Amino acid sequence: DESRNALHCIGAELVYRNQSGICITDYEKISVELRALILRTKPDLILIHSQFDTHQEHKYLRDIVMTASRRVPCSIFSYKSVSVTVGYQENLYININKYIDKKIEYVRMHKSQRGHVYMSEESIRLFHVSWFAKMRANDYIESFYAEQIIG
Repeated sequence: DESRNALHCIGAELVYRNQSGICITDYEKISVELRALILRTKPDLILIHSQFDTHQEHKYLRDIVMTASRRVPCSIFSYKSVSVTVGYQENLYININKYIDKKIEYVRMHKSQRGHVYMSEESIRLFHVSWFAKMRANDYIESFYAEQIIG
């Protein structure tokens, strides 16, 4: 419900499995289902977890998405999360100065996560500040790594 409510605010629809968690034994089944969804919806862009994410389910999901979307003509960007290692390198920066307050509002809709320090307004703002952004007159940026770009 938290994800559905947050996505509704940006006009997106939540598509999900009615199961909790991902097991390595689910890999093939989820990959087939996800590939069917990708082929049906024909996205221009897929956002995925970084290869440097340390959360086990994030790692599984990233691998599943990469497998399911191979040979699909769309761009794929990985994003930074609070569980990435220092190996994460961004190469694409989006100015979100106008959107940071809304992002904070939508992220904080995940009430079940409020106990985590990274869900505080201060942490969310700091997460989106970088030297790269500051040197280019941006207060807040969303950073990505372009895995593949299809124009």
